[in-house]
Formats: sequence, C-alpha cells, structure tokens
Amino acid sequence: MHQTVGYTDYAFRKFFESAKKQPWYDNTIFVITSDYGNQIHYGKEFYKVVNRNVVPILFFSPKYNLQGVNKDLAQQMDIYPTLLDIIGYEKPFRSWGRSLTDTIQKEKPFVLKHGVGQYQFLMGNYICIFDGKNVSGIYAIEDKGLLKNLLSSRKTPEMQEISIAAKASVKDYFDRIIDHKLDSQKVSNKIISL
Repeated sequence: MHQTVGYTDYAFRKFFESAKKQPWYDNTIFVITSDYGNQIHYGKEFYKVVNRNVVPILFFSPKYNLQGVNKDLAQQMDIYPTLLDIIGYEKPFRSWGRSLTDTIQKEKPFVLKHGVGQYQFLMGNYICIFDGKNVSGIYAIEDKGLLKNLLSSRKTPEMQEISIAAKASVKDYFDRIIDHKLDSQKVSNKIISL
C-alpha cells in the first residue's frame, strides 16, 4: 500500500510541476477524486456495505482560496455545483448535487448510492435502503454494516422524511431521463426535503 501511495504522490508532484508551466494553470480548478475506494488496507470499517467505494474529493486552485475540510455527507454529483459556486456562477443550472462550499447549507447533505439492486440513501441520522419500489430498510447512520434494520420500530418523522426523500430523488432522476426533461433549471434538493 505504501508503494502505491508513494507512486501516487510522485505522479501528482510530476503533474503539478508540469501544469505550473502551462498558461492555463493559474485559471484552473483541479478536482482530485477517484471512482472507487480501497477496501483492503484500511481495516474493517471500509469492508462495511455503506463504506465500500468511499472516496475523497479534493478541490485545488492557485486562483481561489480553497481551505478547510467538509466532513458532511458528499458525493461525486456535488462536484459540478461546487465548481459553479466557487467561480460565482449565478444563472440557473441542472444538478442533483449541492455545493460543498455553501456555508449557509440551504440543502440537506445526502448521498445516493446504488449497489446490488438497491439504493442506499444517506441523510441526517439514517440510511434508507430502497429497491426502486419499496423501502426495505432504515438504519442508523452509524450502522454502515446495515446490521440493525429499524424499519419495524416506531417510525420517527425523520425516518418518514428519508423514506420519502429516497423515493422522490430516484423518481425525479428517472422521470427526467425518460421524459427528456433535463432542462437548464437547477434541481433543488427541496424536493427531497419533504
């Protein structure tokens, strides 16, 4: 693992040494992420169902002062609105994600993942498992192994909210794809904050 990390550091160093010499360097926002995570060398926590494929997202720019760490729930579909927020873009745009640099937090952080024929929707204090038609599980956000299904327990308003949010976000996505309604208006996460 250390050799892999060492090579990655070396590759980034070489890349940025070369990029700094380019005329576009000072006007570029670099986004560094990956398409899947490492489940082998980081212990039991990354073997858990919800933690599989957890990846970092790093934004770097010589022009913009990007500092800090955001530990809220985030996903790759948040990259696009984050970039638009960084550059100060204010016109309507189409996205299911949210800006990770928005300090006002108008929209609730959430993650929507799909695997093994089910959606995992993380928001607030819960994880909702949804098969596209029915909610089959509600788990505490800390239960990344999905070991204790709370679906049959007394439902809280937040459990109801996450169930509706999971269904609404999947439905909105597929309805817009199928009906060719991917217009330029920004999708607000308010549709999933019912």
